[in-house]
Amino acid sequence: MGCWPWVQPSTATLRASTKKVFAHYFSPYPISIDNQAPANDYYARNYLNPAGESGKHESYGGLLRERPLGRTPYGAGIDYELEDMKTEVRRAIAIGLDGFTYDVLNPTAGTTHRVRLDKLLAAAQAVDPKFVIMLVPDMTAGAFGGATGGTNADALAGLKTLMNGVGSNAAVMKLPNGKAVVSPFGATRRDAAFWNGALNELADAGHPMALVPMPVGSWGSSSAIFNGVPLYGASSWGSRTVSGGNSLLGVPAQVHSQGLIWMGPVAPQDSRPKNQNFTESNNSAAFRAQWASAINGGADWVQLITWNDYSEDSEVAPSSKTQNGFYDLCAYYTAWFKLGTAPALQRDGIYYFHRAHSMKTSVAPPDYTKQDAGAFAAVNGPTTSTDEIEMVALLTAPATLEIVVGGQTFTQNAATAGLATFNIALREGTPVFRIRRDGTVVAQLTGATTIDNTIVYQDPLYHAGSTPTCTPAP
Repeated sequence: MGCWPWVQPSTATLRASTKKVFAHYFSPYPISIDNQAPANDYYARNYLNPAGESGKHESYGGLLRERPLGRTPYGAGIDYELEDMKTEVRRAIAIGLDGFTYDVLNPTAGTTHRVRLDKLLAAAQAVDPKFVIMLVPDMTAGAFGGATGGTNADALAGLKTLMNGVGSNAAVMKLPNGKAVVSPFGATRRDAAFWNGALNELADAGHPMALVPMPVGSWGSSSAIFNGVPLYGASSWGSRTVSGGNSLLGVPAQVHSQGLIWMGPVAPQDSRPKNQNFTESNNSAAFRAQWASAINGGADWVQLITWNDYSEDSEVAPSSKTQNGFYDLCAYYTAWFKLGTAPALQRDGIYYFHRAHSMKTSVAPPDYTKQDAGAFAAVNGPTTSTDEIEMVALLTAPATLEIVVGGQTFTQNAATAGLATFNIALREGTPVFRIRRDGTVVAQLTGATTIDNTIVYQDPLYHAGSTPTCTPAP
């Protein structure tokens, strides 16, 4: 019996599907920045600590609210960055991913973000040569002309540097015709004339590309910019709301009518302490809505946004506060997306999602003498927070769902097997989640986060947990 509630298909079976799933890798946040013990590494000292980095994040309580899972430092002489990238690859393969889409912030050899790309490419080849890296030149970055005053010449120079540097690498994703799949983020920064010229120049230099533009906005509002450009596919950065997830349902058909493949976005949440804002994703509902649109709408590929962007709290990788919640559900939905049916359940499973406190300042006011940047605002969706505790259950048979918190017990009957959800109003205490069948508790999980509305700094992150779960590959 596997460690998840369902029968996980083999890697070979999942890869045989024409459907592909990738995760957006954001290089500023690798597993470890300095190979120090987790209690005192760069994340602990500078990103999670409000006083870190000389106090520049103090007004909003620290740059991050969670971090990658910590690990024991590697010994002298070991390339810890390479070993950490191997871990990332193994963890991605374990949930059925075909590769990473790597956000290239700087393509110049020897720079931090290029070095991390080189390590990831090497790690993919070392762990599994069939695991690929799709290049995502970040057209909002200065290296690709994204800075104020950036020009087409700057953008083209960045693309040339990138493709000359790694375009021929064996781990870079290529089509059977040899074209490298490239999905520029913020591709609408440049017009059709630029992209036609860039494709021609790079092909002449030995780097033919299959272009899959990724606008920040919707594909429907952006597609006209690429009229006349020979594209392979289309994508978008997507939404982080339930309504936004539902709106993606018809996009694959629209894109297919243009003769293109569609790489649909799936993101768990979005909150940004550095910007003092968050988008209301309604626990895991937006995440599940995006997966449903990809599955039911006929998307060709899915891009998880993101694997590890902790500054926007959009990560699905196993992490300190979301734990394996989104990671495990990604495994379930990836199998469903690739094979066309939800994987068969062999036992019951529990997944929970809730914040550590209300985001309504009338209920949980921060200490404004310390959080002097002001209250966090709900943006790009509902203008107020959804204060709920959510239980997502995978059931082998009808059952009763139970949440115990703050000395009260709440129940809901689930009349059918499969995926069921149960939401209650957020309240203080440590939640306990149970599945009962015929009066017997068949699965139980105590939350790792105690909900407490007495706070100093706001934390918009949805915390999560799951059982049974697979231990992340080291």
